[in-house]
Amino acid sequence: MEWGRFCLSRGRENHAQIEGDLIFVLHLALRERGGRVFSANMRIKVPSLPPYRYADLSALCGAPSFETIGGVDVLINPTLIVEVLSDSTEAYDRG
Repeated sequence: MEWGRFCLSRGRENHAQIEGDLIFVLHLALRERGGRVFSANMRIKVPSLPPYRYADLSALCGAPSFETIGGVDVLINPTLIVEVLSDSTEAYDRG
């Protein structure tokens, strides 16, 4: 998967299991409070890295707000953004 200028690997068993488990647990925890959990397909606006990014999952309390960027709906009010790290992404130098 292309993310900005970096190619990220998706689909590894452990990564998928962790992502799925987190989505399930957060969904159960937030559903009574009107919260929402979104999978990796949700575009998220990150003002410092326009126009948008994909995280492994995102969550929020309350109603989601969206902005249309290039004809695409982008979540603009996540409370939580989660990226599951692996050996290949853990050592990534963000500097």
